[in-house]
Amino acid sequence: MKETTEASGKTIEEAIEIALMELDGARDEVEVEVIAQGKSGFLGFGSSHARVRLTRLGESGQLVKTAKSTVDRLLKLMSISATSTIARPADNSPDTYTIQISGDDSGLLIGTRGSTLRALQFVMNIMLPHQGDTTQGRVVVDVENYKERRAGVLKGLALRIADRVG
Repeated sequence: MKETTEASGKTIEEAIEIALMELDGARDEVEVEVIAQGKSGFLGFGSSHARVRLTRLGESGQLVKTAKSTVDRLLKLMSISATSTIARPADNSPDTYTIQISGDDSGLLIGTRGSTLRALQFVMNIMLPHQGDTTQGRVVVDVENYKERRAGVLKGLALRIADRVG
């Protein structure tokens, strides 16, 4: 059975579906890494396909599988039309996973300055069954890369203030 595959499609969602068929797996059994976003171009010129790499989670991925099913259940209970995927965080921490949420209603999940997103993260962590084994890792919930974008904005603000002071 294949453990890793790459696929491309017109959109990221289409590329993920193609790779899932190749791996013969489900969304909660794989980690998704977006290699290229893809672009539509102008009148078809300069367009490129989205490209993703899917890696099957091993036995150590049980915590993140449970976290993803918990987030999916919360989204369903909140009647929010969005999908979740398992990904590595931007800093590539070895024992950290990110559950990335995207969809039409995903903006509702961010809230004012990320307050709803923090609450969703808190509820998900409460619902996760924690055993005494802390080596399983950490799971972070993010919506449309909000946390990464927000960190970039704050870093830029800190650099501008440091330039003024220095």
